[in-house]
Amino acid sequence: MDEKDIGTKVIPVLTLPMGVGGDSHSNIRALQRLLQLLDSPELCDVIDGQPVSKAHLGDSSGYGASPVETTNTVRKRFKVDLTGNHDKAFVELTEDHLLPQLKREDPLFGAFNDKAQEALEWQLHVYQRAEMRGFTYYDYFRELPRMVEVNGTLLVHGSPRKPITEYIRPNYVTMPDILRKIFEQVPKAVAVAHTHFSMLILYDPKKGSNNRFYWAWGPEVVSEGVLEELPDVVFSPDDLSEPIHANVRVLAKSKLNGYKAVINFGSIGQPRDNCPLAKGGIITQEGYFFLRVPYDTYGAAADIIRVGLPPILGWRLIDGDERNKKANGGVRTLYETDDAFQKRFAQEMATRGVDYPLPQQYSSIKI
Repeated sequence: MDEKDIGTKVIPVLTLPMGVGGDSHSNIRALQRLLQLLDSPELCDVIDGQPVSKAHLGDSSGYGASPVETTNTVRKRFKVDLTGNHDKAFVELTEDHLLPQLKREDPLFGAFNDKAQEALEWQLHVYQRAEMRGFTYYDYFRELPRMVEVNGTLLVHGSPRKPITEYIRPNYVTMPDILRKIFEQVPKAVAVAHTHFSMLILYDPKKGSNNRFYWAWGPEVVSEGVLEELPDVVFSPDDLSEPIHANVRVLAKSKLNGYKAVINFGSIGQPRDNCPLAKGGIITQEGYFFLRVPYDTYGAAADIIRVGLPPILGWRLIDGDERNKKANGGVRTLYETDDAFQKRFAQEMATRGVDYPLPQQYSSIKI
């Protein structure tokens, strides 16, 4: 089905307050930690009520080492899951293996970089080995909805215009014509994923062409005072003796003053906003809560190395993708040219019993 033919589904099982997250990307450690936070009594005290439903904004597949565990957790713990671009690419890849004569005009898989392709090819076989009688992951991903609405807030992976593929990036604030077209399809707000950035964009429909778009992403707080920081939530999950400090910020609906909003709570399991914490949110009648919680990033990276996926898929988890750039215009990333990072990473892998093949230039590092 073409994206332009997609309508909006109203899912009656979704009620407020509602926990929201997306882009888990086969990172079961990050997903479990966010769920622990969403279920904690301490967070319940902050939002004045326990989240009674949960929505996942797509892409439980892709990149990471635990695709089956992650997708199964999303299936069991979230009332609704949406189609992400990696989920759709998995469907296409499955069909291409079954029907090699099938020729696609614009395959999603072909648009991925080589590391993302390698991960999804590996996951295809992992998913297939885990399938049960009467259930296939192909059918699961193929039948996911692309967009839903809850109390005037749209939930979608990409954008209301193109639910699977469009990236609403921070630089869209410099493209007012595009943003207006997006906001024309937004009742009150839209919660998106896909970019892996924590982000907020505000739009006042009364100002028309004179609009100034406000935005925030990463650790920055948007101007106009609409985003407030609350004290950290301190909770103690059963599997840890030490308490966990999770940051919470709230966008109060009463402070929107007629604004419409694009909200991206950030990525659960594959951040790219230079903040390595697992991210999600809560939608209530009063506001939108941005959540950030630490988890064992080196453990998730070790999982990736252990199954033989490209090391950079693990490196980028450590600092939220900060060094996933080419060094001095060359072919190596900044991760590969940073001896301090490589030494620390090798040490962390060794403590977890993982055989880490250091890049050749660091083969003499003592760990």
